[in-house]
Amino acid sequence: MAWIANAVLIVALEALAGIACPLTVWENHLRGTANGDFIARWLHRALYYDLPAWAFTLAYLLFAAAVLLTFRFIPPQKRSPQ
Repeated sequence: MAWIANAVLIVALEALAGIACPLTVWENHLRGTANGDFIARWLHRALYYDLPAWAFTLAYLLFAAAVLLTFRFIPPQKRSPQ
């Protein structure tokens, strides 16, 4: 379970450093080359938000803090064999 916290921290640190996730770069490329119809345009507007980069960095940092606090105050426990 600690790998989850590590992954969240890596994303938050990448956001602070201004490094774009390779999947985000690929997604932006695919979104830019797609020819969408009426429904695709409306789905795109519903699923993807055009916010400033700092808003996403703040969201990543808040989520990382929530994950770390959860692991700190409610640590995962191994299940007993049944």
